[in-house]
Amino acid sequence: MTIGKGGFALARSDKTITLRVFNAVCSLFLLGAIAYALFISMNLIVITIITASVVAVATPVVLAGEGVLDVLLGILEVLIEGFVELIAGIVNSITSLFG
Repeated sequence: MTIGKGGFALARSDKTITLRVFNAVCSLFLLGAIAYALFISMNLIVITIITASVVAVATPVVLAGEGVLDVLLGILEVLIEGFVELIAGIVNSITSLFG
């Protein structure tokens, strides 16, 4: 998470495209692994993917965070942003096909 002036997260346009893609990919892996674990079974590969996704998303937040609450809210914010970027990418792809 990139922190701007006043300690608030930067807007979508202020983040680099690589960071946004990275968060979206980690969120996709996390969502897929959780769905697999819910419907099929929990095994070592699923646990590894879930852990790697959360750690990859949480590392920049932990490095930029100042307190425990800031870190926890930052991780939640990054995961939600990743899901939103993922959905936005899918919708943009579909609309570009028909538009």
